[in-house]
Amino acid sequence: MTRLLVIQPDDSDPPASLGDWLTEAGAELDVVRPFAEPLPALDGYQGLVCLGGEMGAMDDLKHPWLKDI
Repeated sequence: MTRLLVIQPDDSDPPASLGDWLTEAGAELDVVRPFAEPLPALDGYQGLVCLGGEMGAMDDLKHPWLKDI
């Protein structure tokens, strides 16, 4: 089975239809919300999906966890 790490940087942008499509295609998804939990090591994953959100690349002060990604 293909195991994918899905990074969800914002509660307003969940995997939704993309997540459904990937799981229907046979992928196992591990969804991580970096504002609430640390990112895991990439060992054991065959792919990475990073979803969007309201933040931008220069928003470190508003979203301090961005510097860790």
